[in-house]
Amino acid sequence: MAVNLFSGFIVWVNGRFAGSIHDLTIATHRLVTRLLPGERVLADKGYRGNVIFLTPVQGKWDYLTPSQRAWNLMHTRLHWEYIERINKRLKQWRFLKHPWRHGVSRHHLAFYVAAKLTNVSLVFHPLNAA
Repeated sequence: MAVNLFSGFIVWVNGRFAGSIHDLTIATHRLVTRLLPGERVLADKGYRGNVIFLTPVQGKWDYLTPSQRAWNLMHTRLHWEYIERINKRLKQWRFLKHPWRHGVSRHHLAFYVAAKLTNVSLVFHPLNAA
C-alpha cells in the first residue's frame, strides 16, 4: 500500500503475494514501475538499498550527524502522521481485525474496497483534522 503524503489518500494497493515474498521485492517490481520520473517513496528501514525509497539513516543516535538526526526525526513524524494513521483508519473495517477465512482472491478484493472506502472517509474526515 502507498499513501500520498500531500493528500493523505491511499494511491496504490497490491496484493495476492505469498508471505515469503519480501515487501521490497513487491514494491520494486510493482510500485516503482508506476512512479513518475523524480518521484520517491517514504519507506521504513526494510526498504534500504534502493534509492527510490527514502529510509531512515542507519546508525546509533549518538553517532549520527545533526542533519541525519533531523532527517530521522522528520521521517518518523511523517511515518506516524500518515502511514500509521491510515493503517488505523483501515482497521475500522472489522474484517481486517480478524483472521481471514475466505479465499485469497477475495481478500485482495475486500482490502481494495476497504482502501477505497477509507479514501472516501478521508474526504469528509481528513488526517490533518485529527
